[in-house]
Amino acid sequence: MTQMITVNGLLKSKFLKLQSLFLFANKKNNGKKNVFSSLNKAWLNVSSKIAPATVKHDKKKVEDKKEEEKCPKVESDIGCLSDVGKTRRIDEDSVFVAKTYSLENGKSVKKIFLVIADGMGGHSKGEVASALGVTTVAGLVIPKILTSQEETDYSDLMTSSIKEANQHILQHSVNCPECDGMGTTMTMMVIDKQNLYVGHVGDSRAYIVSGGQITQITKDHSLVQQLVDNGEITSEEARNHPQKNVITRVVGYYAEVEPDVYSRKWEKNDWVIICCDGLTNHVEDTELMQMVLTSESPQNACKNLVKTANDRGGKDNISVIVTPPLGSLFE
Repeated sequence: MTQMITVNGLLKSKFLKLQSLFLFANKKNNGKKNVFSSLNKAWLNVSSKIAPATVKHDKKKVEDKKEEEKCPKVESDIGCLSDVGKTRRIDEDSVFVAKTYSLENGKSVKKIFLVIADGMGGHSKGEVASALGVTTVAGLVIPKILTSQEETDYSDLMTSSIKEANQHILQHSVNCPECDGMGTTMTMMVIDKQNLYVGHVGDSRAYIVSGGQITQITKDHSLVQQLVDNGEITSEEARNHPQKNVITRVVGYYAEVEPDVYSRKWEKNDWVIICCDGLTNHVEDTELMQMVLTSESPQNACKNLVKTANDRGGKDNISVIVTPPLGSLFE
C-alpha cells in the first residue's frame, strides 16, 4: 500500500517531538508502527503551535521572539495565532490545526481538526498540561478521522479523547512532581463535509458567525457562569467579577472529567472561531464577529484580535483560531 503524510509547521516544544502526536494512537493500535496502514493514501497538513518550552523568557526579549511563537499559516487559509500577552512571561496555551485528506471509494475526503488548550495560569507547568493535552487528543482523533467513513458521528470520540488526555496529564504529574497541580482547558472541533463536532472543558470558547450574528456554541465551565445561570449576577456583571477566572471543570486536575459535546450541521457561509479567555476577557462577542468579517483573511483577523486584546491590557495569553466560511474549505 502507498501512503503519504506531510507536515506543515513545527511543534514548538523542547520536551515533545513530532512523533508524540501519534504515540498514543500507536499504543491503541496493538503496537503497530503505522496507524495509517489501512489507508491507500493519506495526506495530513498540520499547522501547530505548542507551548514553547518551560524556560521563562527574558521580558525584554519577548517581543523579538513573538514571530517565532506564532502559528504558521495553514494551507487552507485557516488562521491561528498564539501570543504571550503583555503581563505573562510564558505562553501556557497550545493550538493545533489540521486539515486531513484521505481516499474513500476513489474520491478525496477532507476533514478538519481544531484545538485550543489554555494551561491553568498560576499553577505549575500549565504549558506542559496544555501541550500534553493537545498531543494526546491529536494522536487519537487524527487517525480516526483519516480512517473513518465520510458520514461518521464523532461525538463519542470527543468524549473519549478528552478523558484520555485527562488521564495522561494526571499520570505525568505523578511521574513529574514539579508538575503537580497542572491542568488545562480544552476546546476542540472536528469538521466534516456536513457537520461539526465539539468537545469542551473549561472556559475557552467556540463560536459560529453566520448571517450577521455570532453564536457561542460552548458554555463556560466557570463560577461566574454558574452565578449567571442561577440568576445571581448578570452577564455584564460576570465580565468584571473578581472570580471570573475560577473554572469548575479542567482537564488533568481531577481524577475524572466530563466533557460537554455539541454537534450541528454547518452552512456554507458559517465561520468558526475558537479562542481562549485571554481574548474574550478583552474583546466583546460582537467585536469578535466584526473583526472576523471585516479582516482581509482569517490570519489577519487573528492578528487584529490579538492586537486588540493586547492594546486593552493583554492580561493573559491570547490564542485564537479563525476559519473562512466553511463552504470554501470543502469546495
